[in-house]
Amino acid sequence: MVGEWFGVAMSRNWHLKAVIGPDGRRLTLADLPPIDLKRWYPQHKACIATAVRKGLISAEEACKRYRLTMEEIQIWGMRSTVVVSKGFALAAKN
Repeated sequence: MVGEWFGVAMSRNWHLKAVIGPDGRRLTLADLPPIDLKRWYPQHKACIATAVRKGLISAEEACKRYRLTMEEIQIWGMRSTVVVSKGFALAAKN
């Protein structure tokens, strides 16, 4: 055990159950792309990058699950931030 948070004992391996995804919807582990994905689309990459950035899944787990390198996760994270920022900027203009 690491400590307590509002009276709930927490271990080092706790995970969030859901986060807000790149499209603004609720994102859970069940919503992540399948592990045997053959074709990676930008929304798949943004989903993984968001899940890692917000703590739904660790970078190490994502690398193991999807056979990725840490560098790929970092690049996807940077790109998804830029894409989301541009999306908000475009939405604000309309």
